[in-house]
Amino acid sequence: CFFFFSSRRRHTRCREVSWARRCVQETVSTQSTWGFFTTRKMNFYIGLWLIVLSMICIQKVAECKFGPFGTEQPNPKYRPSMKHPKPISTFWGANNRPYPTNAWWENLILNKGEETLNAFPYIYKAKADRMCFTLPTLVENKEYIFSLYTDEWCVILPDSTDHKILRYDELSVTLRYQLKDSIATYPIVQGSPFVVTQYERVKPEIRTIATITQVIDEDGKIYKPEDNPILAPSSKVIVFMNNTRKWVVYFDKKIPIKVTSQSLSGVITYSGAMKLAVLDKQETSEIFDQYRNTFAIGVDLDYSVADVSAKIIYNWVVSGKGKLLMMALPHHVDAFERSKKVDGINYRTIRGVMTAIEGETWEFTEYLQQYLWDAPRPIDPDKLPAIKRALEEDYKYVPSDKDPYFFGIEIGRLAKLTLIADEIGDTEKANYMRSNLMKQMAAWIEGTNPNLSLIHI
Repeated sequence: CFFFFSSRRRHTRCREVSWARRCVQETVSTQSTWGFFTTRKMNFYIGLWLIVLSMICIQKVAECKFGPFGTEQPNPKYRPSMKHPKPISTFWGANNRPYPTNAWWENLILNKGEETLNAFPYIYKAKADRMCFTLPTLVENKEYIFSLYTDEWCVILPDSTDHKILRYDELSVTLRYQLKDSIATYPIVQGSPFVVTQYERVKPEIRTIATITQVIDEDGKIYKPEDNPILAPSSKVIVFMNNTRKWVVYFDKKIPIKVTSQSLSGVITYSGAMKLAVLDKQETSEIFDQYRNTFAIGVDLDYSVADVSAKIIYNWVVSGKGKLLMMALPHHVDAFERSKKVDGINYRTIRGVMTAIEGETWEFTEYLQQYLWDAPRPIDPDKLPAIKRALEEDYKYVPSDKDPYFFGIEIGRLAKLTLIADEIGDTEKANYMRSNLMKQMAAWIEGTNPNLSLIHI
């Protein structure tokens, strides 16, 4: 879809376009501007199997609206089904096939499920008995920029079972940890200004790798961690840390909280939501206070296409009563049909500065461009001799990688060379490369190269 993620992705489902735009894009051959890969008629760079599925998606748009192509077991023509050497992760919980391939939250189910997950503005990491998160700082120099993750906070459920995926959609994933009848549920939603934990019969506990310097309760009373205080029952506290950060913590109802230099913990068993938000440049929590009772738990996406424009709608699924606050990236703001911006909250991320938006519905208009096989303008005559010389050196190139993803990149090079040969009128080289392309592709699709074909597992 049209939101936050890496431009190098592989999918076997026609889903996510700007959070909602990929089917629209592939239908009209347009280009993603939100971290999605560029979608063209032959996008070899994403991988061989993605090419095939993309072409199917273009032909069958009606079947492509944010769901799998089908749910029946395939009947492969060239190879029988086989058992995958790596068992399906238990992190999937009760979710059934078809599983999404390379979903933005896939780190939650790969290997130990402990890789980072960037949901903008926060980065998360699910561990065995805790959910950790941070608002990342950006590390920059003239050659690179990256988001630095630390376990700034961890929400603890000691001795709990590993996390399970409870549900997911294009812009959210919900995890659950459980210990007997104690449950902690985490709806991770892209663009949420709150890190949310929904408790059932748990004594809340959050720990930090930083040092807490002071805590202020909702009545304005200041507590110092060195005093090992237990706060009077409170539904809101502001936590000051030695890394210059301030966080506001909300509960649905007042509970007594014990404070140490590296933790906050509830003294009694609690059922309800706990919400944290970083006060990045805000002196007070006033703005967040207005939106503390409502948070997003998912999204319903819709779109329509008319001529050269697409209308995309995010209908946020919410919990609680009150106004919803979310954060938008710059390309969202540029495409909004209408929106209500909230001044005073901005988070700087690796994808730009996020803007606070009030409302449960986001509507965008995207103006679509037409991409063709051929370049829109002729080659500069001054460059033509150099291009011909380079083509002479490269046209006999043979893809050789055994991995389908990197083979896709290699055969993409060959496909681009073929188009270049067409463009300069070298029919002989173009036909030679087309023949090579067909031979290389057939070996994968027909299974004539043992152990290298596309196999249904």
